[in-house]
Amino acid sequence: MARHPAQALWLGPVYIRRRQRALQAGADNPRVAYLVGMGYARGAARQGGKAKALDALLRAERLFAAERLQPASRLTPRWGYDHCLMFIADLCLELGRPGEAARYWRKTLDVNPRNELARQRLQALGRRPAEVPARVIRK
Repeated sequence: MARHPAQALWLGPVYIRRRQRALQAGADNPRVAYLVGMGYARGAARQGGKAKALDALLRAERLFAAERLQPASRLTPRWGYDHCLMFIADLCLELGRPGEAARYWRKTLDVNPRNELARQRLQALGRRPAEVPARVIRK
């Protein structure tokens, strides 16, 4: 919508309704908080923009961290945590906070050592990926 404002006329209300339904169905679901944050990050600045997106993504991070402490069944979804951390890092960098961005890229690699994009972005900041602990992903 940010790139094509005319689409906001019909996509905006659809997005708002779907966001409200998702929040009603799973307000404490980390994936819902993550997707809401991404909506703010990629949506119009009037809707809250990057600051509101960062708040929502930080809430999602807390929910993901709490979820990891719970036992998982084969039917429990576990996607999204490393992507959430990546977007937090990207937003921190966009907001002029490269130290925080590096910290979140390292955290991304802690959660998912195979995330090459986080490794590349750390290198671009002049950080060596070898400094990042490559822990085994919790199952």
